[in-house]
Amino acid sequence: MVRVVWAKQEDKKQLYLVDNECEFILPAKRYLEHLAALERSPHTLENYCRHLCLYFTFLEQIHRDWQQVTPDDLVRFVQWLRDPQRQAGVPSIHRPSPLSERSVNTIVTAVSSFYRYHIQRGETLRNPVLYEQISNRFSGFKSFLVVIL
Repeated sequence: MVRVVWAKQEDKKQLYLVDNECEFILPAKRYLEHLAALERSPHTLENYCRHLCLYFTFLEQIHRDWQQVTPDDLVRFVQWLRDPQRQAGVPSIHRPSPLSERSVNTIVTAVSSFYRYHIQRGETLRNPVLYEQISNRFSGFKSFLVVIL
């Protein structure tokens, strides 16, 4: 079970993710510390941590390592977010999701940012969040999140 916990470091409290053995989930810890070093607001840091908690909970349910995630897994993650029961592999009967589409998109954006951070640090993995280049009359081209459902 993935959990969000407060930890004190250098007179500052920060949220982190821990696993079943109460060990830090190191990739998430490194990413959250990177965000803190950029002096992101405490509210932003808390949101990113909670979004990653949802993501790592999903990965735990489907028994997938974060470095092996595919775009298809991400589609399943979005479906999982939309399911109020949040049980991977258990089909829902179209109940309304407690999350708005905006919230789901924000969570997916946090996951994408997590992967971009690790790729920029030299990890040999691919970002499972697919983007398409679309024309923008003001800036030439702009990334557009591709959601296939």
